[in-house]
Amino acid sequence: MAAAPQAGRVLSLPQGIPAEAACLDGHFPGRPVVPAAVLLGEALAWLAELGHEVRGVRRVKFVAALGPGEPFEIRAVPGRGGLALRWLRGDTLLAEGSVTLAPADG
Repeated sequence: MAAAPQAGRVLSLPQGIPAEAACLDGHFPGRPVVPAAVLLGEALAWLAELGHEVRGVRRVKFVAALGPGEPFEIRAVPGRGGLALRWLRGDTLLAEGSVTLAPADG
């Protein structure tokens, strides 16, 4: 298991989610929006790449929509027993939440 980042980490996705992505099909016709589950999935995949074992999602609140191709970033900051997450498009908060991690010693 990886130790929690000390000063936080940032994942930048400058290309965003491509307009051709299957997850956007029908979500929503005329004004596509990236599904919340996709944003959460991006964060979980990133944390796994960093070596973290996510044990659970405590909460996630989505407050703004993200369109296809819009750049965004995910920030992870250590918190009690896990990581606090924030999804941002520039200065606009898209979502925030937290996850619990497996102990670093297994």
